[in-house]
Amino acid sequence: MNFRKNLTVIYLVLFAVLVAEAAGLLIRSAVIPGLSRQAEHDRDTAMSRCNARTIASGDIYDCRKNRLFSAGGPGEKGIYADDEAYSQIIGYALPVTNQYYRMMAYYKEELFLPAGAEGRKGADIYLTLDQGIQMKALQVLKDEIGGDGEGSVVVMDARTGELKAFVSLPAFNANDLDSSLKEMNSSKEIWYPVTHKKGVPPGSIFKLVTVAAVLENGFEDFRTADKEFDVDGVRITNSYKPDGKEIGYKEALVRSSNVYMASAALAIGGDRLTEMAGRFMVGKELELDFGTVVSNWDLDSGNALETAQSAYGQGKILFSTIYGAMMAQAIANDGTMMKPYMVGAIIDQNGKCLKKGEEQVLSKAVSKRTARMIGGAMEEAARSYKMDDTYRIAAKTGTAQIGDADNRYEAWMVSFAPADNPRYVIAMNHCGTKNYGISLKKPVLELYGYLLQ
Repeated sequence: MNFRKNLTVIYLVLFAVLVAEAAGLLIRSAVIPGLSRQAEHDRDTAMSRCNARTIASGDIYDCRKNRLFSAGGPGEKGIYADDEAYSQIIGYALPVTNQYYRMMAYYKEELFLPAGAEGRKGADIYLTLDQGIQMKALQVLKDEIGGDGEGSVVVMDARTGELKAFVSLPAFNANDLDSSLKEMNSSKEIWYPVTHKKGVPPGSIFKLVTVAAVLENGFEDFRTADKEFDVDGVRITNSYKPDGKEIGYKEALVRSSNVYMASAALAIGGDRLTEMAGRFMVGKELELDFGTVVSNWDLDSGNALETAQSAYGQGKILFSTIYGAMMAQAIANDGTMMKPYMVGAIIDQNGKCLKKGEEQVLSKAVSKRTARMIGGAMEEAARSYKMDDTYRIAAKTGTAQIGDADNRYEAWMVSFAPADNPRYVIAMNHCGTKNYGISLKKPVLELYGYLLQ
């Protein structure tokens, strides 16, 4: 009797073990959905990586149909026309590990397709960038800031908003991604290019917006003595020794008088300055066709010191180079700011146009009269910088204090040319430098020489 009971117990134990093993097998294999999230995740990851090896990318071209990015075969990384000229805007893609960066992330659905048995590949993207201008912009920037510097150049069509060059340094070597990814992980400057992802103080280039507020609010005749004064116990000074003479808006822009800008902003009020900043899109997040760009405007209009400092581009103002280009473009275009765009067209392999870039008004920043008055002052400023008058350049420099222990600056120049019939806008900066904005005169002139030759 005991033998039979023992035998029954043994059979029951063996049966339980078999059931447990079978259940475990089902769970680990994820045959029954929901029984094991880890198993399902492992299975899906394996399948995704397997499928990713079949993904084939489209190519990317400039406005003249020069190939900027040549797709390789399915799962391959592809080849860039230059190691660093396009990395910060085109980005990179690693489908096997599901990593997409910059434009390749923005147009992931269009650019990448499983090849399948039909040998398909993703759509081709045609950019408004011009390879010749892009490479020249890269060269003049590197010559100015050196191999280890941080800075950028944006070249824009003055009438349409088309972006013709978009360069940011430091960049990474898109053709040697393995080593570049290690470098990128230790460099915030590479992850956040100042062209569009990093905000810095604009300094005196923002005086264009302050003068716009002065003119648009009926203060055209406002004049003040160009001498230092105090606001809430803080001394407002110029970068030059003031002579105490009365000056108006034009002299103030040419001299780059902090004193005039602060006095004018206090006269018109912080609310009007904020309103004009908004008309120039400062402080607004913008969704452009290559990504989102942001800037910062945080002015307490009741705070006299904040109002005074913001008027000459310090305070809490931050924006990337694209905003400087947009500001100059609005003035060059008789007060109408066009929306910057970089994608001319996206064409699939059957010839179907999936997207077409179009001119679009972003803001009526100022009247034609105001734009012409500011443009005239910028042309006079360029002459005071002793810029070659061959190309009729209108320009404004900026030298923003960073406030760090090394007493470094953000050096800026925004410009357009020819002044009487603008074709191009150039915005250039050199970040974290001991140099002033005027140091950018040489590379800007060289780039205009290329553009307008």
